[in-house]
Amino acid sequence: MSKLHVRYVRKAIEDRFTDFIDMKDKAKVAEKDYVQAFLSRGLAALAVQIEHPCSDRAAAIRILDGDDDRGLDAIAVEVRSAQPRICLVQAKWSDNLKGAFGETEVDRMFRGLNRMLDLQYSKFNSRFQQFVPEIEKAFEVGTPKITLVLALMRTAPLDQSTKELIEEKLAELNQVEEMVDYKVLDLALAENLIRPGQAACR
Repeated sequence: MSKLHVRYVRKAIEDRFTDFIDMKDKAKVAEKDYVQAFLSRGLAALAVQIEHPCSDRAAAIRILDGDDDRGLDAIAVEVRSAQPRICLVQAKWSDNLKGAFGETEVDRMFRGLNRMLDLQYSKFNSRFQQFVPEIEKAFEVGTPKITLVLALMRTAPLDQSTKELIEEKLAELNQVEEMVDYKVLDLALAENLIRPGQAACR
């Protein structure tokens, strides 16, 4: 992904989500840190839109990032299909195309997923709580398909050790049936943004 693509993604985030993403918890941080946090949240919102097409406002509401997010930056739940779908996003913004995602991030994300599967909703922040009814409904309908989406502003593939750790943790969760998978959104994310006709409704 070129820096030109990064600029496209950044502009899309600013255009779509400046009015909608809640940043009150970052009001007192340095401006540079505030901007980076906003862009990471915007990246998570874009990932939600790609996986579950929705308005900019709806995608912004699905941001969980903040204290006690348990490694989950955004969520989307779909219960209208035959098999419910839950999308969990972790996003890493980087102006220099080096969005970090290593074993520490893998551990945090899977701990958050396991807490959700164990119904430990109280361990999550207030942003998560509004989605508990949707999650519960998905669990009641049947075993959901859960996709972990890594939205990363980087050019390099995941390290082999990181991939292996993800696969190990997926194998543990999928012993009974194939319930959880993952995908990486990097260059594909930019391509979705710059393709004609991809602008989302507000």
